[in-house]
Amino acid sequence: QEVRLWVFSQGCDIKTYIFRVLKEAAPEYGISKNAITTLNEMLIDSYSDILTEARQMMLYSKKQTLTSKECESAVKLLIPGELGKNAINEGRKALGKFSGQIE
Repeated sequence: QEVRLWVFSQGCDIKTYIFRVLKEAAPEYGISKNAITTLNEMLIDSYSDILTEARQMMLYSKKQTLTSKECESAVKLLIPGELGKNAINEGRKALGKFSGQIE
């Protein structure tokens, strides 16, 4: 609950990115503002749940740094099946690009 409040107090808004991803994936489709707002709230809730679970794992293992290992484990627990596997693969790919290992 405290994480969710922090995210909203920081003005986290990913509506622009939702629209950009839609246009990149399927340029022929559109989306209403109401649908974007609903997706924004759903994604922030999911992010908050994953972050809370990863934080609990970090505290349980008595670490002070949240690593990709805790994030991957939280995603495995909270996102079922093929969707979770795809999310982990995409996360690894993004982390590789960010750290400069993959171009």
